[in-house]
Amino acid sequence: MPRVHFQPDAATHAPAAEAYIAHAHSLAALLPWADIQHVGATSVPGLSTKGDLDICVRVPAERFAAADLLLARVFERNVGSGESATFTSFKDDDQDMPLGVQLCVAGGPEDFFVRLRDVLRSDAHAAAGYARLKRRHEGGDMDAYRADKTRWIETLLGIDKRWPLPITLRPVGRADVGAAIDLVARVLGEFALTFGDGSSTDLQMRALPQSYVEAGGMFWVALSQSGHVVGTCGVYPVAPATLELRKMYVEPELRGRGVGARLLAEAVAFARAHGTTRLVLDTTEQMKAAIAFYEMNGFVRDDAQVRGERCSRGYSMTL
Repeated sequence: MPRVHFQPDAATHAPAAEAYIAHAHSLAALLPWADIQHVGATSVPGLSTKGDLDICVRVPAERFAAADLLLARVFERNVGSGESATFTSFKDDDQDMPLGVQLCVAGGPEDFFVRLRDVLRSDAHAAAGYARLKRRHEGGDMDAYRADKTRWIETLLGIDKRWPLPITLRPVGRADVGAAIDLVARVLGEFALTFGDGSSTDLQMRALPQSYVEAGGMFWVALSQSGHVVGTCGVYPVAPATLELRKMYVEPELRGRGVGARLLAEAVAFARAHGTTRLVLDTTEQMKAAIAFYEMNGFVRDDAQVRGERCSRGYSMTL
């Protein structure tokens, strides 16, 4: 029966940081489009660790299978960590500091490693709770520790294991407009922005669906099982063979459950079907989660696409 033992931070933190730099360089060469992050206890100063290094590799859903095959050529699969259509794990126990590589779809159900790290770094109470859990399991059964740790993390982060959320996508109808505007206005309010201020595209929503369809674009709503609008997204022509992605917003409590990914996939499919060669967007610096989502799904920085007065960052993606 495997037992779990922990080492103090002082013995592992510096070697882990050095090892991470070397491994991250190699992983970036193998997967140049991936987001590579140092995670696990060695990424959080002050936490005791099992003496291994954990790296999270985050990729867009459409590149997960390719990333899985490439990593499998380099590392041994860690079959004890489980796998799914959006997560696989690899290991290299022959390193001076044993290495674990967690591959996940950005925005998928297992994409919590970076968020957990950031919470533990910024919240002393959470870090203390994790330290107590480790002390409680020192010298104990490894499987019991892993099960207890999983429950603790799910509670801390509020992970909803029902992901992805069952939703229906459809082109917006006149009956949806009020709810769609309300959702957009509430999300803007999270960032101290006001619907209608600094963006003429806000006002175009009042004339949906005609304001988009007649221009050659499309606007969708995501509906929950109860029929409520929980997400919005539109595409609108701004140049030859170029559509702008607009109004991609999701209810706050439902983020991270695949709604945004479904909406983006619908927008990309529409764009390709209509001969579009480039999808562009603009956003604000405050919307950090949205920025990460766009970058992980293939958009690259292109500030020439900034059109809205309240926006400060532009992106484009070649289709």
